[in-house]
Amino acid sequence: MWRLILRRSCLRMSCPAHGAVPALRSLPEEPTMNILSRSTLVVIVLTALGLEAASPALAAGPLCPATAPELFSRTVRSSAPRVARGRSLPVEVGTARLFWAWDLAVMPPGFKRVSATCRFTGARSIVFVEDAEWGVTVQPADVAAVADRFEISTPQGALDPARGIGDLTASVFGEFPTGLDGEHRVVLLLVKLDRFNGGAFDGYFNAFDTISESEAQAQGGQHSNETNILYLNTRGSPISSDYMLGVLAHELQHLVHQPRDPEEVSWVNESLSEAAMVVCGYPIDTAHLERFARKPETPLVTDGFVSYGACFLFGTYLYEQLGPAALRRIVEDPAHGTAGLEPTLLEAGRGQFGAFLEDWAVANHLASAPGAAPRYGYRSFPVPALTLRQVPGLPAEDAGQLAAHKVRYLRLPAGPAIRVALQIEPSTATVGLSSIVGAGPDAAVTRLLTAPGTATVPAATTDRVLLLRGTQARLRETGGSSRRSSLRADRPPPTGQRPLPGGAAALQRPSSTATRATRTARDAAVAPALNGCVNVSSTTRRPPSTGQAMKAWWARYTGTGPAGSPVTSRPTQPG
Repeated sequence: MWRLILRRSCLRMSCPAHGAVPALRSLPEEPTMNILSRSTLVVIVLTALGLEAASPALAAGPLCPATAPELFSRTVRSSAPRVARGRSLPVEVGTARLFWAWDLAVMPPGFKRVSATCRFTGARSIVFVEDAEWGVTVQPADVAAVADRFEISTPQGALDPARGIGDLTASVFGEFPTGLDGEHRVVLLLVKLDRFNGGAFDGYFNAFDTISESEAQAQGGQHSNETNILYLNTRGSPISSDYMLGVLAHELQHLVHQPRDPEEVSWVNESLSEAAMVVCGYPIDTAHLERFARKPETPLVTDGFVSYGACFLFGTYLYEQLGPAALRRIVEDPAHGTAGLEPTLLEAGRGQFGAFLEDWAVANHLASAPGAAPRYGYRSFPVPALTLRQVPGLPAEDAGQLAAHKVRYLRLPAGPAIRVALQIEPSTATVGLSSIVGAGPDAAVTRLLTAPGTATVPAATTDRVLLLRGTQARLRETGGSSRRSSLRADRPPPTGQRPLPGGAAALQRPSSTATRATRTARDAAVAPALNGCVNVSSTTRRPPSTGQAMKAWWARYTGTGPAGSPVTSRPTQPG
């Protein structure tokens, strides 16, 4: 729990420990994820020097972190050695094959057989197209465009536009693993992925494809194509669009990362996949970025849930600040979470993770102003201005839990110097409190306090921002599943279409009364599976989102609770 008190008085310094602050009002407590080893009570008192004013409390509603659930990862274990089995058959254009693909129209997801034909072979990829989609949603020009971008070139803004997605990903993150069939190339299966409850999907990487069919069957009746394969939806965004090529780069990093550090925690793995999109010239997750900018206190470091907006920014900041070689070192580091990042940060001279996280948080605020200093800017895409908690007047108070590695921003009004008094509970905890004064290359970033005490924010003619960072404890970063599948949902629907709870997009027209009645009956049948797995914010039951339904199913199937569910889902891009 932490609390902020801002106070104006006539040349008087106030501190709640000395009883000089009248009638303090605590803010509503933030919703928290039940993943902390301990919490910290922080009390900050700010006193403006030289002005007399009333004492309104800091008015702000509860913060609701916009986290995106990591819903579709699964422990996949194999007793067989990880070597090629030498069963690769020659593949050429015109070769027909049956594949297993997820049937996402039902929950729990099932499997379906897909008949597909090879439409392209290259040095890095083999493109199969579902026969029913050929000439309907996928044209020869689409395959040519995907092949060109994967094999030959990428857009301006990529690390090396003269190289394709495949070469860039292999050079930065690691060479492709060899599949069980002996194939070193990646199969790109362009396939229709059905919708569930209005939610559509971009594509996915399925870790079960890295083990044999018999092993997959033994682990819950799953199926394996026994090859390196990525699945791209032919019924979402145009298959050759920049958006879907960004999805391809994102999922390809997961495939490359899998054999090198299969138990990496989700927020690191997803940050690297977001960085892969930028490396390849497809920084497409702008909708997630905009959502994060509206709630910039959404945690980056989590234990099972991720914010893709935070990961998009952090992965890009890693890449731009440390260079592409650093991304490879992080992928190959056997440690997980912050422990896996710190050796690379120390080697680059950026200190431990906490210091780098603070630089990143400052950059997220300053990057929207023109001319930001290199340490506090982004080159790959514009960053929208963050929506910060506004302190309209002094004195005021703010309080709440401060999770490990979480940051909080407070915008202070321009004016005279402000006295800051900090209290923390328990006393053994540590918190970093810094001020950001100004914008652009002349912005001044000053560390004020790291322990209980007082400090002064200088007078300024512009707004000033306080940055509070929790450093008291690490999350349980002991690794994720030993094999991860990654399912990515579609981007936001066009203007005027209805969003579903949890961000899933309803792309159909408004339903008739009869259709609504059918949907209500279906939702009533699904609802019992969600008991204990979905937080309901009102007494009205709402249809479950795609991710929620998957999470509920996997929690029931594996016997794990929501926080420990090993399934990872790519969230719908917010509108």
